[in-house]
Order: sequence, then structure tokens, then C-alpha cells
Amino acid sequence: MFIAEGAGRILSVKNGIATRYAGKGVGYGPDLEFSKAADANLDGARGIAYGPDGSLYIVNDNTQLLRVTPAGLIEQLRFDVDGTTADIQSNHGIAVDSAGCLYLPAGYQIIKATPRF
Repeated sequence: MFIAEGAGRILSVKNGIATRYAGKGVGYGPDLEFSKAADANLDGARGIAYGPDGSLYIVNDNTQLLRVTPAGLIEQLRFDVDGTTADIQSNHGIAVDSAGCLYLPAGYQIIKATPRF
């Protein structure tokens, strides 16, 4: 189980013990891209979802879409909606289906997005 703290941390809970999985609890910084997830500066993780490939997807206060890889690295993602590059318009909520497609809020709609790695 994962818990997103608004303070910029993601906690992993196993056997009743919470450990820091991603984020140091401080705002966005230049060490975000391709750094170790636990050492990254996250700015208010608001939405999280676990993907079928073992990646954890995060939407933060800066309306960035982030991915923590199974290897524990964090990266910012761009994604396509109907073949065009799109931006997140809200930082509340994310879902991932069994094929790895992301579902994100966009105004009063939900969009299906394919991440680009």
C-alpha cells in the first residue's frame, strides 16, 4: 500500500510499517529527473496509482506527471492524448488500467492518456 502525503512524500506500508518510498518532504528541485525516488524533491504529491509494470505514477502540486520505475528512479513523463502531447489540468487523481494507460482529470472530463517513456 502507498500513501501520498501532501508534504511531498510517498510512503510505502508493509506489515504495518511505513517507510519513505519517494520524496524528501521538500518542494520541487533540480534533482527530480532520473534521481533515486527517495532522494527526489516532490512538490505535494496529490494523486498516486500503481501500474501493471510495477511503476508508481504520481501527480504533484505542479501538475507534473511523474513515474517511479521498478528500479526506484523517478522521472517526469509527457503523454499523448489522441496522438497529441497533452498537459495535466488538475493535480487531483490518477488511475492506471491493466494495459498501462493513464486516466487523468481535465477540467470536467476524464482523459485517457498513453505515457511516453
